Amino acid sequence: MSVRILLADDHVGTRVAIRRVLSSNPEWVVCGEVDNGIDAVEKFATLKPDLVILDLSMPKMNGIEAAKLIHAAAPELPLLLFSVNGSDAPILDEIRAAGFRGAVAKTTPWLLPEAVALLLQGKTFLDGNSARIAGPLAEAEPIVEVEAVAAAAAAAAAAPDEPQVAKQAAAEADEPGEPPVA
Repeated sequence: MSVRILLADDHVGTRVAIRRVLSSNPEWVVCGEVDNGIDAVEKFATLKPDLVILDLSMPKMNGIEAAKLIHAAAPELPLLLFSVNGSDAPILDEIRAAGFRGAVAKTTPWLLPEAVALLLQGKTFLDGNSARIAGPLAEAEPIVEVEAVAAAAAAAAAAPDEPQVAKQAAAEADEPGEPPVA
């Protein structure tokens, strides 16, 4: 069965780009697209998506207000912030309270598939550029360190015939700051 994703962003080009990036997984389908927060809440109620991706700055109702309403109706539903706005400290508590489980900066759209996959597993996701946006999410659930995962993958790719190198890189990714276990 397909995972149904609702997109809410006021820019058509951004929604097209998100859809294109998400199409890398044939099990994911964009079930609806809206350009404002009010429509996001209405479409959520009628479409019953498995995940919602919201921009922060939208007309009629912003992403935080829409997320609050969606989260109140479906607290287990993963909400992903996809925005360039919201790095001001006063907004951080609002983002967490709204129910967002992850954030991806619009400058790093290639991270969307990983973020969606992790949110669907009940985890959080913060890319390096979004850590300022949704940092307080770390208090509730574990954060996937993108840099550590990327380093482990790069090490494994660079030395595919050397399993010890890959194990060491994976250990470093799992426990940053701890020496790898031999």
